[in-house]
Amino acid sequence: SADASPAAGMTAEILDDYEEGTFDADLVVGGGSITRGSNYTCSYTKIGRVVTVSGFIDVASASATAHFNINGFPFAVDNNTDGHSSSSNAITFHGRNATTAGVYTGYMAPNASVCAIVFHNGSTYQTDWADEIAAGAYWHFTFTYRVS
Repeated sequence: SADASPAAGMTAEILDDYEEGTFDADLVVGGGSITRGSNYTCSYTKIGRVVTVSGFIDVASASATAHFNINGFPFAVDNNTDGHSSSSNAITFHGRNATTAGVYTGYMAPNASVCAIVFHNGSTYQTDWADEIAAGAYWHFTFTYRVS
């Protein structure tokens, strides 16, 4: 049960900062164009300073180059200067125009509400791979990150 008197070292133990909702994420590339499809849904839950976002985004058309970002997260990442990771993520992508197998990961910079998606082919990270996104592609993602 909740107790208004905190334990030693705690400032409070009653949950007073909880929020959930939806948001419109957008796909952004470094060059060319990419259009989000009509099948997308993104939601978030914020508990204290921790936000978890999850979503599904499909691609209607793509003629993209350079880097690829998912923009429009509901809160910016904290200004983390202690060298520790401020976010963790899970990404599934279907519809790539290439045969190279690999893993996708995201990077959320401090003070930003955008996630850069990078591709790792087993030996190197690639940030400029947006030309491999095809129309009809889709993303499932979950990110958990700290906010100020």
